[in-house]
Amino acid sequence: MKKINVSVYIHLIIFLGILLTTSCANNSFKLDGSIDQLESPNIRIVFANDSGIVDEYITPQKGQFSFKAKISAITLVSILDSHNNLLAQAIAEPNSHIKLHGSADKPTSIKISGNDLNEQWQLFRNEHEAFYADPNPSRKDATIEKFIRENPDNLLSTVLLIADYSNLSDNIKVNELLQSIHTEAKPIALTRTYQALIKSQQLNNKNRILTSMRLVQLGGKHIELATTGRISLLYFWKQPSNNRTHQTQQLKTLTQQTNQQIHIADILIDGDTIRWGNSVKSDSALWQHYWAPLGPLDNSLKPLHITSCPSFAVIDSAGHIAYCGIHIEEACQIAKDKLNNHQH
Repeated sequence: MKKINVSVYIHLIIFLGILLTTSCANNSFKLDGSIDQLESPNIRIVFANDSGIVDEYITPQKGQFSFKAKISAITLVSILDSHNNLLAQAIAEPNSHIKLHGSADKPTSIKISGNDLNEQWQLFRNEHEAFYADPNPSRKDATIEKFIRENPDNLLSTVLLIADYSNLSDNIKVNELLQSIHTEAKPIALTRTYQALIKSQQLNNKNRILTSMRLVQLGGKHIELATTGRISLLYFWKQPSNNRTHQTQQLKTLTQQTNQQIHIADILIDGDTIRWGNSVKSDSALWQHYWAPLGPLDNSLKPLHITSCPSFAVIDSAGHIAYCGIHIEEACQIAKDKLNNHQH
């Protein structure tokens, strides 16, 4: 099974962002790659240029591929497999030649070269490889925060914030980090795009509603799971998860404290379900287990704006999204508060 960067799904939202506004018409970049252990015949290459979003499928030959496209400014290029799992990201500049190589079964091992910024980014990821591989993004996010505060004049700070930072639910902290980066290291186009992204992440109970989800039950039955008429806490996870025991224990405590009056849904958003049954068998959970085959890309889950994993969401009895973020303690407390309000 692939180990995926826990912040993988944020990248599908921020492809709209072009990092710099420097114009250099009719230029292009070239990407040459070698990726072993690809499980599907195609890969996706997604980035932004003056015409909008470029999203192309290409077919590697024995893992080898070459891609060329026009850009007029530095941009973030993302390479995904056909299941939308992020394989690698790179910074492309006009007239640059990017090279990458590694294995699809361990994306954190894929090496990028081609310009100084990619080299810096690669070095940062190498130095903190364990944090990037950890399903819990807290250590990685803390390291990125530290780097940004210590290097406000470095464009890498901006790259790390838009590409690798997971905790978008903490709007105060994200805005603080963005404001701390010097103007010359955060181009205006990126700033506007990122502020729009943050705004889209803010919870607004008046228009952020989730009334049902299309899921698959353990055993293979497809269902439409309603989230109205009760308080729900949704737990989204991937395999493997080193913190799953702690998370399920927190949820068991919640069910005991509330006499099972809060509906809990345990939702796998991993493409690999081979070990799903064994993973949940030891939970002794008092709730149902589900699978979302398309993960956060499923239209029924898009209102949640899931950007990292594990992730938790609290839905009130009217379907309003009261919380969506990475902190289980906060999710449990909000669920209890909503239950108390609902009962009174």
